[in-house]
Amino acid sequence: MTRRKVIAGSLALIVAALAYSATNFLLPEGSTAALAVSDFGIMAMEGATIGLGLLAFKRAAGRDDRWLWGLLTLWAFANVLGGAGRAFYDLALGREVPSISVADIGYLLAYPLASLTLVIGAKRAAGRARTLMVALDALIFTSGLAGISWPFLLEPLARTSGPSAGFWVTLAYPVGDLVVILCFVILMFASINARLPKYMFAICAAFIVQVIADAAHVAIVSRGGAYLAGSWPAGLWTLGIALGGAAALLGMESVGGRVSEQTATSGKASLTQPVDARLNPPIAPLVLPYVSLPIVAGMIGLQLITDGPRWNKELQVLAYLGLGLVLLLLARQSLTVAQNRGLTNRLSRMSQELGQRVEDLAQLTGDLETLNAHADYLNGLKSLTEVAAESVDIACWATGSRAGWIILTEDGQEKVIAYCDDRDNADQSPPDATQQQPGEELQAVPLLARGVVIGTIFLVDPKLRNRKLDLTHMIAAHVATALDNARRYEEALRFAERDPLTGLLNHRAIHAHLIEEGGRAERNRNEVSVLMLDLDDFKLLNDTFGHPAGDRVLRRVGETARRVLRQSDRAGRVGGDELMIVLPDTGSEGAAYLSERLREELVSNPFAISE
Repeated sequence: MTRRKVIAGSLALIVAALAYSATNFLLPEGSTAALAVSDFGIMAMEGATIGLGLLAFKRAAGRDDRWLWGLLTLWAFANVLGGAGRAFYDLALGREVPSISVADIGYLLAYPLASLTLVIGAKRAAGRARTLMVALDALIFTSGLAGISWPFLLEPLARTSGPSAGFWVTLAYPVGDLVVILCFVILMFASINARLPKYMFAICAAFIVQVIADAAHVAIVSRGGAYLAGSWPAGLWTLGIALGGAAALLGMESVGGRVSEQTATSGKASLTQPVDARLNPPIAPLVLPYVSLPIVAGMIGLQLITDGPRWNKELQVLAYLGLGLVLLLLARQSLTVAQNRGLTNRLSRMSQELGQRVEDLAQLTGDLETLNAHADYLNGLKSLTEVAAESVDIACWATGSRAGWIILTEDGQEKVIAYCDDRDNADQSPPDATQQQPGEELQAVPLLARGVVIGTIFLVDPKLRNRKLDLTHMIAAHVATALDNARRYEEALRFAERDPLTGLLNHRAIHAHLIEEGGRAERNRNEVSVLMLDLDDFKLLNDTFGHPAGDRVLRRVGETARRVLRQSDRAGRVGGDELMIVLPDTGSEGAAYLSERLREELVSNPFAISE
């Protein structure tokens, strides 16, 4: 619904209410026409409000403010029920409405419906806990208003009526008005730091106008007057009903799309509380409740001055009201103390949690700095064995593991390349140290490098140093990369030093090894021997059977040399068919013996070419 239609419809309702009052003013007082216009005019306005309320209720499907329109519609319907009962006596029976009638059921039912509407609005504006707090403040403030109204409205009403059923029904009207005022004050206190939608202001105006009309009616009756059809209180009642219809029109405007972004996403009306509402509370709700007690005390003093120190009904009511206010103020103070204590406890818990988080952050920062230093050192290592040893130490330290080992997969075979063990049996050999013992928890983390699993790191009884962050997988990824780089570096280094045909050291590598061993022998005053091996007629072999056959012969000679030589000996290819063998810590006799053994091995295992 567009804003223009809402404004036009609201103005039409208000103009109709004013026209109703003007018509009643022009008609003869007490005439049948005046009674008909008075009763049916109000009922027609109430019927329009019911229709608009039902339409707003239908359009608000899926929104949490839908029940406001349901309650507003029931409120208008209760007024229709009361108006129908009054019209029955005025027009059908032609006599004055009795003190207890069917009309009272509808009129009195409107009070709890209006009160519930205001309380729901307060709850949506400030939440349940805040609403309960301001309800106590509003009750104290409203009690003060009751003390002020006692000598002007309630006390004259009590004097003119006896303690009959009709008296209690008559008394229910001003009490209902006070309850509505109480709920209105609750809404105002709850929404001081909230943004009320326009329709809530219209709803409040509708209820307050009717409260004013009720107060005027009670004042007239309490002073011996009688209700007259078409009087100015009836005009106020009709205006209140018209404002209820205007509220329904404003509600349909908000449903039609003129809502905040939060409303569009959550389906809730824009009764939103700012974040700093509790940090910057308003002064009025804190001060107003304490104004009520001096007011009631002043009314008691005025009563004592007027009637003297007599314990009459008027003084009893004010005294009991003052006692109730004192009890309410004590309850409010107790609630405030409880809330402050709860807030203090929450702040203490938050402070402890913040301190713990600071400690965790400091520990995490230290751990990350240590890991960064280890990572820098790890990246500077070239040997696969050194990288693996440093990696398993880092993993055990970072995860708090009692033991750990790294298994690397090479050529389909798994091999333990490093381990650490802080258990009681730490002096065991590597195969035993890498076994899970009874009662231990074993965590296996795959080592992934370039999308391929190159091995596994096993951790025994891991206990994270930092509860908030598990670095295991991050460490495993870094370790896998370092191991893969070290393995590739060793492979590249091996290929750079090896003859690709025979697998022996190449010309540069064997000469470098010879220089190294010669220098070491000179420093240690030891001997080093060199064997030179030359294949006879190798050129003739290549020319006769081809170079592939010659290559196979060279590979067979290299394999035989590796099989015969000791672990400390090194063989290298220095020419096309020439090999050099460096024998550290070996004299001439040992070199001659090894050369003869190599010759015999080659003779005893001839190499057949073709047929």
